[in-house]
Amino acid sequence: MKRLLIIKLRYIGDVVLSTPLLPILHKRFPDASLTFLVNPGTESVLIGNPYLENIMVLPREGWGQQFKCYQSLRQARFDGVVDLTDGDRSAFLTYWTGAGVRLGFNRENRWRGKLYTHVLPSAYGSMHMVDYHAQALPALGISDPVGNPEWYLQPEDHVQGDHLMASLQIGQAPLVLLHPPARYANKAWPLERFAALADWLADHGAVVALIGHQSEMLIGHQIVNLSKSKPRNVMGQTGLRQLAAVMKRSALFIGNDGGPMHM
Repeated sequence: MKRLLIIKLRYIGDVVLSTPLLPILHKRFPDASLTFLVNPGTESVLIGNPYLENIMVLPREGWGQQFKCYQSLRQARFDGVVDLTDGDRSAFLTYWTGAGVRLGFNRENRWRGKLYTHVLPSAYGSMHMVDYHAQALPALGISDPVGNPEWYLQPEDHVQGDHLMASLQIGQAPLVLLHPPARYANKAWPLERFAALADWLADHGAVVALIGHQSEMLIGHQIVNLSKSKPRNVMGQTGLRQLAAVMKRSALFIGNDGGPMHM
């Protein structure tokens, strides 16, 4: 297999949790060119990954841009596609490539199963997502165990992380990062509990910083107003890779189920 495409059209954390497959695929197909197709806004997870030759982003809007992406997928003449998405659109794209080997999940037993040459076993929700993704490997003749998710930060990412650390003025205190936003309300811990936790951590000598996307800044303001210790609110002030660099320097992360939890 000379040209292999991996597809994960989900969110940041989902792409992070698919990265353990890359070194294993590279080991099995050392001469293959690996391409990863993702949604906009998640591609930064993969920048600098030594096992990838190409990162493709599927546009959300604009038929012209989407058509160009479809053309590129077709013209790439992939030998194999590993679709980790478990969705109808990604199944169609897998089939559209014309690859002779097409692997994908079909946990809802929908029509999309007919678009794959190999339908992968579906045990969604019963195992860690890294292990769930790894179910694709035996179909490719791979029995190696998967490792941990990996970020490959560049020097400029660490420089930006250093700038944020300096702005927090933490001194010798441990840094604790809190991520209160959640994509789904039923996965969100109450804000007043995050505020109480921030106060408790501050009382025990930690510097607490609230992290999140720019669109979630109101949540940070609410927690600051609910707390006595007034944690640093840096929501919207960090890119993903800068945040990853800061997380490597932090003592503790506490957050809801979301992208940063998997970083």
